[in-house]
Amino acid sequence: MLDSCFSGKVLDADDRRPGPWNARGLAQLAYEKGMYILAAAQRTESALELNQLGHGLLTYVLITNGIEKFLADRDPQNGILTVPEWLDYAAEAVSAASGRLGADRQLPLGVARLVGPRRGSALQTARAFYPRDAFEQPWIVARR
Repeated sequence: MLDSCFSGKVLDADDRRPGPWNARGLAQLAYEKGMYILAAAQRTESALELNQLGHGLLTYVLITNGIEKFLADRDPQNGILTVPEWLDYAAEAVSAASGRLGADRQLPLGVARLVGPRRGSALQTARAFYPRDAFEQPWIVARR
């Protein structure tokens, strides 16, 4: 998990190769070894760092909302939070939360300088990558 500005760059490449998104480097390694990757922002985006949270928006969404409040569980009946559920929730929640910040135009002190193109009103869009077999026997993050 990379909670840093421009972290989506690790999933991009300039050359055309087989694998995820025709990528090389870390993404190619993840593809070959079955690793999960969660990048806090796209290759041209800053990752929001909020003073009142004490860390990045992605970290807050993953830990506080995703695990502590158990909001990432897609199937509340089973009370199990899997890695794919957790990463999907984080990617969606980061975009939604940063979109609210952008729409309100109220950026708290401590927000990183914002650069690059925007997708709709979202200031930051997280990006997840899973191995091919991520859903066959998903790892469990937490139980209720």
